[in-house]
Amino acid sequence: SQYPGLKIAGRRNGYFKRDQEEAVCDEINASGADIVFVGLSVPLEYEFCVRNKARLKTGWVVTCGGCYNFVTGDYRRAPEWMQKYSLEWLFRLAREPKRLFWRYAVTNPLAMFRILTRTYTPGPA
Repeated sequence: SQYPGLKIAGRRNGYFKRDQEEAVCDEINASGADIVFVGLSVPLEYEFCVRNKARLKTGWVVTCGGCYNFVTGDYRRAPEWMQKYSLEWLFRLAREPKRLFWRYAVTNPLAMFRILTRTYTPGPA
Protein backbone atom coordinates (compact mmCIF):
# COMPACT_ATOMS: atom_id res chain seq x y z
CA SER A 1 0.00 0.00 0.00
CA GLN A 2 1.19 3.51 -0.77
CA TYR A 3 0.05 4.78 2.65
CA PRO A 4 0.53 1.92 5.12
CA GLY A 5 -0.37 4.03 8.17
CA LEU A 6 -3.63 5.30 6.69
CA LYS A 7 -6.73 4.10 8.49
CA ILE A 8 -10.19 4.77 7.08
CA ALA A 9 -12.18 5.48 10.24
CA GLY A 10 -15.59 5.29 8.58
CA ARG A 11 -17.92 6.48 5.88
CA ARG A 12 -21.52 7.58 5.67
CA ASN A 13 -23.96 8.61 3.00
CA GLY A 14 -25.14 12.20 2.93
CA TYR A 15 -28.83 11.36 3.19
CA PHE A 16 -29.70 12.69 6.60
CA LYS A 17 -31.92 15.47 7.87
CA ARG A 18 -30.84 18.48 9.83
CA ASP A 19 -32.35 17.09 13.04
CA GLN A 20 -30.04 14.06 12.67
CA GLU A 21 -26.83 16.11 12.53
CA GLU A 22 -26.05 15.71 16.22
CA ALA A 23 -26.14 11.91 15.84
CA VAL A 24 -23.99 12.12 12.69
CA CYS A 25 -21.43 14.22 14.56
CA ASP A 26 -21.48 11.72 17.44
CA GLU A 27 -20.73 8.92 14.93
CA ILE A 28 -17.84 10.91 13.48
CA ASN A 29 -16.42 11.70 16.91
CA ALA A 30 -16.75 8.07 18.04
CA SER A 31 -14.78 6.96 14.97
CA GLY A 32 -11.68 8.79 16.17
CA ALA A 33 -11.14 10.37 12.75
CA ASP A 34 -8.47 13.05 12.50
CA ILE A 35 -9.71 14.32 9.13
CA VAL A 36 -13.30 14.36 7.86
CA PHE A 37 -14.13 14.82 4.18
CA VAL A 38 -17.63 16.26 3.75
CA GLY A 39 -19.01 15.71 0.26
CA LEU A 40 -22.65 16.78 0.24
CA SER A 41 -22.88 19.57 -2.35
CA VAL A 42 -22.58 23.33 -2.31
CA PRO A 43 -23.91 24.96 -0.12
CA LEU A 44 -25.10 21.99 2.00
CA GLU A 45 -21.60 20.85 2.92
CA TYR A 46 -20.54 24.37 3.97
CA GLU A 47 -23.68 24.89 6.03
CA PHE A 48 -23.21 21.51 7.74
CA CYS A 49 -19.62 22.39 8.64
CA VAL A 50 -20.48 25.83 9.99
CA ARG A 51 -23.38 24.53 12.08
CA ASN A 52 -21.36 21.65 13.51
CA LYS A 53 -17.82 22.99 13.86
CA ALA A 54 -18.10 23.08 17.66
CA ARG A 55 -19.51 19.53 17.78
CA LEU A 56 -16.87 17.89 15.61
CA LYS A 57 -13.79 16.85 17.58
CA THR A 58 -11.57 16.25 14.56
CA GLY A 59 -8.36 17.91 13.47
CA TRP A 60 -9.61 18.94 10.05
CA VAL A 61 -12.90 19.11 8.20
CA VAL A 62 -12.54 19.34 4.42
CA THR A 63 -15.40 20.05 2.01
CA CYS A 64 -14.99 18.17 -1.23
CA GLY A 65 -18.38 17.40 -2.77
CA GLY A 66 -17.41 17.86 -6.39
CA CYS A 67 -14.14 15.96 -6.14
CA TYR A 68 -15.94 12.62 -5.89
CA ASN A 69 -17.60 13.26 -9.25
CA PHE A 70 -14.17 13.61 -10.85
CA VAL A 71 -12.64 10.62 -9.05
CA THR A 72 -15.51 8.35 -10.11
CA GLY A 73 -15.40 9.62 -13.69
CA ASP A 74 -18.88 11.18 -13.60
CA TYR A 75 -17.37 14.54 -14.59
CA ARG A 76 -14.76 14.87 -17.31
CA ARG A 77 -11.50 16.63 -16.44
CA ALA A 78 -10.21 19.51 -18.52
CA PRO A 79 -7.56 18.80 -21.15
CA GLU A 80 -4.06 18.47 -19.69
CA TRP A 81 -2.88 21.80 -21.11
CA MET A 82 -5.71 23.57 -19.25
CA GLN A 83 -4.85 21.72 -16.05
CA LYS A 84 -1.20 22.70 -16.49
CA TYR A 85 -2.10 26.41 -16.63
CA SER A 86 -4.73 26.24 -13.83
CA LEU A 87 -7.59 26.83 -16.28
CA GLU A 88 -9.73 23.88 -15.28
CA TRP A 89 -12.26 26.32 -13.83
CA LEU A 90 -12.68 27.86 -17.31
CA PHE A 91 -13.32 24.44 -18.84
CA ARG A 92 -15.98 23.74 -16.21
CA LEU A 93 -17.57 27.17 -16.71
CA ALA A 94 -17.81 26.58 -20.47
CA ARG A 95 -19.51 23.21 -19.86
CA GLU A 96 -21.93 24.42 -17.14
CA PRO A 97 -22.34 28.20 -17.39
CA LYS A 98 -25.78 28.39 -15.74
CA ARG A 99 -24.68 26.41 -12.73
CA LEU A 100 -21.19 27.84 -12.25
CA PHE A 101 -21.33 31.49 -13.38
CA TRP A 102 -22.77 32.82 -10.11
CA ARG A 103 -20.24 30.84 -8.06
CA TYR A 104 -17.23 32.00 -10.04
CA ALA A 105 -18.34 35.61 -10.60
CA VAL A 106 -19.83 36.41 -7.20
CA THR A 107 -19.35 33.87 -4.43
CA ASN A 108 -15.65 33.15 -5.03
CA PRO A 109 -14.60 36.84 -4.95
CA LEU A 110 -16.82 37.41 -1.90
CA ALA A 111 -15.27 34.43 -0.12
CA MET A 112 -11.77 35.69 -0.95
CA PHE A 113 -12.66 39.16 0.36
CA ARG A 114 -13.93 37.66 3.62
CA ILE A 115 -10.82 35.52 4.01
CA LEU A 116 -8.53 38.50 3.43
CA THR A 117 -10.41 40.88 5.73
CA ARG A 118 -11.44 38.53 8.52
CA THR A 119 -10.09 39.30 11.97
CA TYR A 120 -8.77 36.19 13.64
CA THR A 121 -8.72 35.79 17.39
CA PRO A 122 -6.29 33.15 18.58
CA GLY A 123 -7.90 30.33 20.48
CA PRO A 124 -6.36 27.91 22.93
CA ALA A 125 -3.46 25.90 21.52
